[in-house]
Amino acid sequence: MKQGRTLQEIGAEFTRQRKSRKDFLADTRNLEMETTDFGYRN
Repeated sequence: MKQGRTLQEIGAEFTRQRKSRKDFLADTRNLEMETTDFGYRN
């Protein structure tokens, strides 16, 4: 049987992910979007 993570390991992973998050602000007046044959490109 495959073993999963312990609750402590899951909690530690959530904490690591929360600490590594970053938010960025961008002036939307400077954003552009173009379509291509393959989808969208920034």
